[in-house]
Amino acid sequence: MTPEEALALVTQETAAALGKPEGAVSPGHRFIADLGAESIDFIDLTFRLEKSTGRTLSETDLFKPGPDGDRTIAEVAARLAAQP
Repeated sequence: MTPEEALALVTQETAAALGKPEGAVSPGHRFIADLGAESIDFIDLTFRLEKSTGRTLSETDLFKPGPDGDRTIAEVAARLAAQP
């Protein structure tokens, strides 16, 4: 999966999981601070991404907070693209 494909997928699935309208989620949005995601949303989103990619994914690997805390859509997409 290319980084561009991963970004499109994470953006689309995040909007769907959080009930946001198309176009309301952008690469710079932070999951918690900007989009109001909760722990159950991360589980749902992980399942959605697994279904879309056919891979087994780790919620903790994808969404584990970085050094500055809450991850952005782009950061999670990059992590997804880097996974085998």
